[in-house]
Amino acid sequence: VRSRNGVSHASSSSRAVSAPDMPMKPSVSISGKSLIDLCSDLTLFAYASSPRPLSYSWSSDDPALSEAVSGQMGKILSVPKPVSAMAVLDRAYEVRVRVRDFLGVYSDEASFRVTKQSSSAPQIVFVPASLSTTRDRTVVVTAQAEFSSCPMPKSDLSFSWRQVAGPAIPPEYLAGVNISQLAIPPNVLQPGGLYTVAMQTSMHGDSSKTSESDYTFSVASRPLVARIGGGSSIEVSSAFPLALEANATAAGAPVSRDPDVDPSQPQGLSF
Repeated sequence: VRSRNGVSHASSSSRAVSAPDMPMKPSVSISGKSLIDLCSDLTLFAYASSPRPLSYSWSSDDPALSEAVSGQMGKILSVPKPVSAMAVLDRAYEVRVRVRDFLGVYSDEASFRVTKQSSSAPQIVFVPASLSTTRDRTVVVTAQAEFSSCPMPKSDLSFSWRQVAGPAIPPEYLAGVNISQLAIPPNVLQPGGLYTVAMQTSMHGDSSKTSESDYTFSVASRPLVARIGGGSSIEVSSAFPLALEANATAAGAPVSRDPDVDPSQPQGLSF
């Protein structure tokens, strides 16, 4: 640095910044179509949460598929109509991914099984393609069934949802829901949770024409609210002691609180 007018001598300073002794590992999960047919592309999505860019490493338990995906470094894996890479039909292929952060710390490996079936079946696309929400919002996920590009008869479809991973979702929001839309009202899901649900669709009258895909979404924790009781400013006499209270209540609710906790319950805050 030097003075704005450039008259002073330049001054410099440096400080060594080291990586933390116990860095936190990033986490990653995979979502996508778990069933594809002869005319379908292989497309998977890796979901990882990090404030900085991550690098992705894809692989597979099958040598030919592993070679096809190893050069892809992004969060979206796409292999158009993998004929030679997934040559064996009616077999489950395991696709794996790891992420690395800017400190060089690797996540644990996440895996996803994709079956390439010989018969044609409807394919499932989710809207939105990815979702990160908070506990106070309604979660709405729509599964759109697309008929295979292979020649096949078209008929009405049935839908069913189930949970694959994450904190338990109350069964009334999944069981017996024969519609393509999943809706979960506010204040049901757990903050900080990573949820995976699966949608299965099948054609009426032909149970062999069935597809299932997984969808992963996260519920972020909202920032804590820190406030001082009495408003943004107060006036006190110099003859009296000054007392400020951050754990006060207003209208029966704490002014400082965890927005993901019911106001009537202990907030678990330290000041």
